[in-house]
Amino acid sequence: MSHSSHGVFPHPVLSPRRRDYRPECEFKLVVPEPILNAQGEINIPVEFLIDCPSLDRLVEDERAACVCLVECASTYQRRAFSVRGFQDILGLHHVDLPDSFRITPYIAATQAINGFCVEEFSEVAKILLPRGIDLQAGAVLAIGDAVEIEVKDPGTSIFNLGVDSSLPPGIFATDLSGERIAINVHRDDLRRVHQLRRQNGLALMGQALFLHSVGEALRGLADHPNKRWATVLRRTVREVKGEMADEDVAEHSERIAQEIFQGKSFSGFLDAMLPEIQDE
Repeated sequence: MSHSSHGVFPHPVLSPRRRDYRPECEFKLVVPEPILNAQGEINIPVEFLIDCPSLDRLVEDERAACVCLVECASTYQRRAFSVRGFQDILGLHHVDLPDSFRITPYIAATQAINGFCVEEFSEVAKILLPRGIDLQAGAVLAIGDAVEIEVKDPGTSIFNLGVDSSLPPGIFATDLSGERIAINVHRDDLRRVHQLRRQNGLALMGQALFLHSVGEALRGLADHPNKRWATVLRRTVREVKGEMADEDVAEHSERIAQEIFQGKSFSGFLDAMLPEIQDE
């Protein structure tokens, strides 16, 4: 990212490029892998990590807000998103961000702040501003390093994990009508999936979410013979059980789904499901 976004400000700013705050203070953005669905929409989970109690309280009190600046060099798109709290899911359109883009995190004041001065200021900042400084609404309080995002081709996956706000938390729905197995969950559950991914805990959700959907898809092979997900699942069944008719697979779907998962990590199973089909 360019250094200009960390450049000259008339007031202290928490940034890895500046020395306005104590060295232990930190502000950064965590972005798991974005999910691109069949409709060309990109769901990007974002989480702001703030190691500065004073700025943390400003956000909690809604006197400041976390902001994502999304920029794409190839399409010249530039758009800011305000986040309520410290985490959210950004909804973007793939047509505007075709290949790659970057997200720069900010904290900005949502209202005027008189005599802005925090305990975490560096000693130099405290000497220069013993009485603090008056800030207008929109003033930048923190800038983190940009996170580079690569958008993967949606055709390389047979899973499409998306949001359905009509579903209650803890409930998900499987749709086999498309080329991918669509698993729709409540927005809060989608955040939980990404939290587990970051913590290497997806295996815990695999049994409850993906395993159930794979079992349902195995029962639907005969009804959807030419779908991409059906082709990949048949290949996986052959590797695990040998040649089987769709009707036999449907009859023993739960056991076969468990055997597919057995003996390999959940992430390993997903890796086996994701590659583009080239020989069928």
